[in-house]
Amino acid sequence: MAEERLIDDDKDKNKKYTVRTNADGEEEFIIFESAPRKDGGEVADVQFDEEYAFGNRSSVRFGEEEDFAAKAKECMARGNYSTALECVARAARLSPRDGETAALELRIYTRDMTDFSHGALQGARSAVRRVAEYASKDTKERLKAMCAQPVGAAVRAACDRADRLRAQNESAKMERGRLFKAPFVQARKRFLLSLVPLALCTACMAVFVALFALYGGAYAVAAWICGGLAAVSFALSAFAARKLYITARRMAINRDDSRSRLGRECLAAEEDIKILRSILDAVE
Repeated sequence: MAEERLIDDDKDKNKKYTVRTNADGEEEFIIFESAPRKDGGEVADVQFDEEYAFGNRSSVRFGEEEDFAAKAKECMARGNYSTALECVARAARLSPRDGETAALELRIYTRDMTDFSHGALQGARSAVRRVAEYASKDTKERLKAMCAQPVGAAVRAACDRADRLRAQNESAKMERGRLFKAPFVQARKRFLLSLVPLALCTACMAVFVALFALYGGAYAVAAWICGGLAAVSFALSAFAARKLYITARRMAINRDDSRSRLGRECLAAEEDIKILRSILDAVE
């Protein structure tokens, strides 16, 4: 068993020294600092465990997550949401299953339920999930009273925007589709026509090869000529197939909403609706 003792430094009461002796007789000597609190006290002592003493510094100070959460609330009250977000993010890392911290993070991302932009909602997605999973009933009730009206209005506005973007996107896709369809039809026709001489030349070459094997003579020349024509026909078919692939790919890209700016805006609006509705579901 490892031995542990804490020694106060007379010169600096904010430091504590930890000396451990492991089973192999090796001593571990580590210095920890405890930052003074605003109320004049100190942050609680470090929680020691066997892994921490031997190099795995995963332990944290007790009460540290409460300090970060309190700092985040102070910054949010002053309107300093960027600093508040940094503090609540650290509190969430220290206590990922704390429903109160998750609710605070949701409020900070949305600027106290006043900002429902795409970036804010994307950042708040994890907080929404943790609120639904870990927040207490009282916490959900407070959030519900705070967000029911603004989130409901945001959902209606997002639905209207999504419908408008969807209509514009479909119209733009139809217009581009008409432009892409004519080259595609023409390329498909040329590809099918290129297969006819390729098939005929290949069949004739096979026939003349068979006749040459039976009778010899001039059939060899005819087989070589048909083989050359088949090779030329194959090259033309390959070129036509490439053109067909390019035109078909353009039509496929046109159907993919993520490949156009308007389509991406439409997808983002639909995603915002899902997150907003998940906020309402999380506080139920």
